[in-house]
Amino acid sequence: MIDLSLAWDKESLAADLSVQDFDLKTETGLYTAILLSIFTDRRANGDDALPDGSEDRRGWWGDAFAEQIGDQIGSRLWLLDRAKITTEVMRLIRDYAIEALAWMTRLGIASGVDATVTRLDTYMVGLKVTFTRPAGGAGSYDFVWDNLSGAIN
Repeated sequence: MIDLSLAWDKESLAADLSVQDFDLKTETGLYTAILLSIFTDRRANGDDALPDGSEDRRGWWGDAFAEQIGDQIGSRLWLLDRAKITTEVMRLIRDYAIEALAWMTRLGIASGVDATVTRLDTYMVGLKVTFTRPAGGAGSYDFVWDNLSGAIN
Protein backbone atom coordinates (compact mmCIF):
# COMPACT_ATOMS: atom_id res chain seq x y z
CA MET A 1 0.00 0.00 0.00
CA ILE A 2 1.45 3.36 -1.03
CA ASP A 3 -0.03 6.57 0.36
CA LEU A 4 0.80 10.20 -0.12
CA SER A 5 2.69 11.13 3.02
CA LEU A 6 1.17 13.59 5.45
CA ALA A 7 3.24 15.56 7.94
CA TRP A 8 1.81 16.99 11.14
CA ASP A 9 2.59 20.67 11.72
CA LYS A 10 2.63 21.42 15.46
CA GLU A 11 2.40 25.17 14.86
CA SER A 12 -0.76 25.18 12.75
CA LEU A 13 -2.16 22.01 14.36
CA ALA A 14 -2.88 20.57 10.93
CA ALA A 15 -1.58 17.93 8.55
CA ASP A 16 -0.40 18.70 5.04
CA LEU A 17 1.10 16.79 2.15
CA SER A 18 4.85 16.26 2.37
CA VAL A 19 7.13 17.42 -0.43
CA GLN A 20 10.57 16.01 -1.12
CA ASP A 21 12.80 17.00 -4.05
CA PHE A 22 9.96 19.04 -5.61
CA ASP A 23 7.62 16.02 -5.66
CA LEU A 24 4.90 14.71 -3.39
CA LYS A 25 6.41 12.33 -0.88
CA THR A 26 4.89 8.84 -0.51
CA GLU A 27 5.09 6.25 2.21
CA THR A 28 4.49 2.52 2.44
CA GLY A 29 3.96 2.47 6.19
CA LEU A 30 0.75 3.15 8.07
CA TYR A 31 1.47 6.59 9.58
CA THR A 32 -0.69 8.57 7.14
CA ALA A 33 -3.54 6.04 7.26
CA ILE A 34 -3.49 6.08 11.08
CA LEU A 35 -3.25 9.89 11.19
CA LEU A 36 -6.31 10.21 8.93
CA SER A 37 -8.23 7.52 10.82
CA ILE A 38 -7.73 9.09 14.23
CA PHE A 39 -7.87 12.80 13.39
CA THR A 40 -10.64 12.97 10.83
CA ASP A 41 -14.01 13.65 12.45
CA ARG A 42 -16.21 10.55 12.37
CA ARG A 43 -19.98 11.08 12.47
CA ALA A 44 -21.26 11.05 16.04
CA ASN A 45 -23.61 8.27 17.09
CA GLY A 46 -27.23 9.20 17.72
CA ASP A 47 -26.75 8.96 21.49
CA ASP A 48 -23.45 10.91 21.65
CA ALA A 49 -23.56 14.24 23.51
CA LEU A 50 -22.20 16.95 21.21
CA PRO A 51 -19.62 19.20 22.90
CA ASP A 52 -20.89 22.44 21.37
CA GLY A 53 -24.60 21.76 21.96
CA SER A 54 -25.36 22.00 18.25
CA GLU A 55 -27.08 19.43 16.05
CA ASP A 56 -23.97 18.99 13.85
CA ARG A 57 -22.89 15.34 14.10
CA ARG A 58 -20.03 16.01 11.63
CA GLY A 59 -18.55 13.10 9.68
CA TRP A 60 -17.72 12.52 6.04
CA TRP A 61 -20.61 12.64 3.59
CA GLY A 62 -19.18 9.63 1.73
CA ASP A 63 -19.92 7.39 4.71
CA ALA A 64 -23.56 7.45 3.60
CA PHE A 65 -22.45 5.34 0.61
CA ALA A 66 -20.19 2.87 2.45
CA GLU A 67 -19.96 -0.64 1.04
CA GLN A 68 -20.46 -2.04 4.53
CA ILE A 69 -23.33 -0.66 6.62
CA GLY A 70 -21.93 1.30 9.54
CA ASP A 71 -18.46 1.62 8.01
CA GLN A 72 -17.28 5.14 8.85
CA ILE A 73 -14.05 7.05 8.38
CA GLY A 74 -12.42 8.92 11.26
CA SER A 75 -12.78 8.97 15.02
CA ARG A 76 -15.09 10.43 17.59
CA LEU A 77 -12.22 12.12 19.48
CA TRP A 78 -13.69 15.50 18.52
CA LEU A 79 -16.51 14.77 20.98
CA LEU A 80 -13.96 15.22 23.77
CA ASP A 81 -12.90 18.76 22.80
CA ARG A 82 -12.37 20.72 26.01
CA ALA A 83 -13.38 17.75 28.16
CA LYS A 84 -11.79 17.57 31.59
CA ILE A 85 -9.20 14.81 31.57
CA THR A 86 -10.60 12.14 33.86
CA THR A 87 -10.18 8.38 33.99
CA GLU A 88 -13.42 8.06 32.00
CA VAL A 89 -12.24 10.52 29.30
CA MET A 90 -8.93 8.65 29.03
CA ARG A 91 -10.88 5.41 28.53
CA LEU A 92 -12.97 7.09 25.83
CA ILE A 93 -9.84 8.35 24.04
CA ARG A 94 -8.55 4.76 23.94
CA ASP A 95 -11.92 3.35 22.83
CA TYR A 96 -12.36 5.99 20.10
CA ALA A 97 -8.83 5.38 18.78
CA ILE A 98 -9.36 1.60 18.61
CA GLU A 99 -12.77 2.11 16.99
CA ALA A 100 -11.19 4.39 14.35
CA LEU A 101 -8.56 1.77 13.53
CA ALA A 102 -10.85 -1.28 13.42
CA TRP A 103 -10.73 -1.18 9.61
CA MET A 104 -7.10 -2.33 9.79
CA THR A 105 -8.02 -5.71 11.26
CA ARG A 106 -11.20 -6.01 9.20
CA LEU A 107 -9.19 -5.58 5.98
CA GLY A 108 -6.33 -7.79 7.17
CA ILE A 109 -3.75 -4.99 7.23
CA ALA A 110 -3.12 -5.72 10.91
CA SER A 111 -3.85 -8.76 13.03
CA GLY A 112 -4.23 -6.57 16.10
CA VAL A 113 -4.56 -2.91 17.06
CA ASP A 114 -4.32 -1.36 20.51
CA ALA A 115 -3.97 2.06 22.09
CA THR A 116 -2.51 3.27 25.36
CA VAL A 117 -3.41 6.62 26.89
CA THR A 118 -1.16 8.33 29.43
CA ARG A 119 -1.81 11.60 31.22
CA LEU A 120 1.08 13.99 30.50
CA ASP A 121 -0.07 17.05 32.44
CA THR A 122 -3.24 18.94 33.38
CA TYR A 123 -4.34 19.49 29.79
CA MET A 124 -2.56 16.83 27.73
CA VAL A 125 -2.56 13.10 27.27
CA GLY A 126 -0.30 10.88 25.22
CA LEU A 127 -1.86 8.41 22.81
CA LYS A 128 0.28 5.49 21.67
CA VAL A 129 -1.18 3.39 18.86
CA THR A 130 0.31 -0.06 18.37
CA PHE A 131 -0.44 -2.59 15.67
CA THR A 132 0.69 -6.08 14.75
CA ARG A 133 1.04 -7.09 11.11
CA PRO A 134 -0.48 -10.43 10.02
CA ALA A 135 2.91 -11.76 8.88
CA GLY A 136 4.51 -10.71 12.16
CA GLY A 137 6.22 -7.59 13.27
CA ALA A 138 4.74 -4.68 15.11
CA GLY A 139 4.73 -0.93 14.87
CA SER A 140 3.63 2.03 16.93
CA TYR A 141 3.03 5.77 16.67
CA ASP A 142 2.84 8.34 19.47
CA PHE A 143 0.59 11.39 19.50
CA VAL A 144 -0.19 14.07 22.10
CA TRP A 145 -3.80 15.20 22.71
CA ASP A 146 -4.22 18.76 23.90
CA ASN A 147 -7.77 18.91 25.24
CA LEU A 148 -7.85 22.72 25.30
CA SER A 149 -7.65 22.94 21.53
CA GLY A 150 -8.82 19.43 20.68
CA ALA A 151 -5.62 19.08 18.69
CA ILE A 152 -2.90 16.55 18.31
CA ASN A 153 0.83 17.29 18.37
